[in-house]
Amino acid sequence: MVTIYLMRHGETTANADHQMQGWTNSPLTERGSRGIREIGKNLTVNFDAAYSSDSGRAIETAKLILSEMGLSDIEIHTDKRLREWSLGSFEMKSVSKVGGALLPRALKKSHFRRPTFEDFAESLHDLDTTGETESWAQIDTRIHSVMKDIINSEANEILVVSHGFFIATVLGMTKENTKAKFGMKNGQIFRILFSDGKFKLIE
Repeated sequence: MVTIYLMRHGETTANADHQMQGWTNSPLTERGSRGIREIGKNLTVNFDAAYSSDSGRAIETAKLILSEMGLSDIEIHTDKRLREWSLGSFEMKSVSKVGGALLPRALKKSHFRRPTFEDFAESLHDLDTTGETESWAQIDTRIHSVMKDIINSEANEILVVSHGFFIATVLGMTKENTKAKFGMKNGQIFRILFSDGKFKLIE
């Protein structure tokens, strides 16, 4: 049985400015770093493996929390498959602007029911003018691929530091439906159990 502690990176300068960041990086704020250290002080898990996306904000978060827990000797495996969704031409745009552009299209794709992750991903892919965003099929394949490899790593208590949309997508895999639900705090941790071939969110 494998338990994954899926953690969103600490607050960044872009987060503080209410800007959306996907593959674009921005550093942790002083408040963000302090918050991660506080989480590390209170987290009592004997991690035997640690993974992070290759984004600087995620790597910085992983280093801070492991250091605070006295686990600096654990190697942090970076993997680009743990990256956030690419936002293409919406990178570093305001949260309100991105939401205002994506939501109407996603609602239309969902026939005005609650949109799925696929609806949002395909809306983003449709509206992007850079050609840098991924289709839903690419996002889904990437996430399943990296989670499968992490599960098969022979570790039992695993820290994985990633990003908001990535984590929200994984959480969607733990439920019978894939209705999109975004929004989580910086530094928030979700405990995911993998057993009998399925992901389960431990409340």
